[in-house]
Formats: sequence, C-alpha cells, structure tokens
Amino acid sequence: SPWINGLMEGTNKLLLHVLKHKCAPDLGEDEVQSTAWDKLSQSWQEHLDDAVNTLNNCLLPALKFSPKNCYSTL
Repeated sequence: SPWINGLMEGTNKLLLHVLKHKCAPDLGEDEVQSTAWDKLSQSWQEHLDDAVNTLNNCLLPALKFSPKNCYSTL
C-alpha cells in the first residue's frame, strides 16, 4: 500500500533525527543537521535502543498519548 511507505519514511526520518542527536549530543541543531553520517556512523548502533525508546515515549499531539501508552492500554 502506498500510504504505508509514507508512514515508514516519516518514521525513518524521525529515527535518523533522534540518532543524530544521540550520536553527537554536544552539537547544536544546525551543526547536527549539516553533519554527514559518515562522521557519526561509528556510534549509531550504541544509541539505537535509546533512540527507539525516545520515540516510543514521545507524546503524539493528535492522540495526546505516546505510542507506548497507546499500545499498553489495548
């Protein structure tokens, strides 16, 4: 289904954004955006679980719940 690819692309974009911040916490927003992945790629695996946990606990404005809260209430 075409709309599922869009959802995955959006999720991947958010995950990459969080991973960049986890891999380079001392950089500012502009510096993180302009930093190439080849400079950050050595440590991304160490931060993957933490990045996924961050996304799962992030409040979704439309639902007013985090994905983890939505899943645990089913």
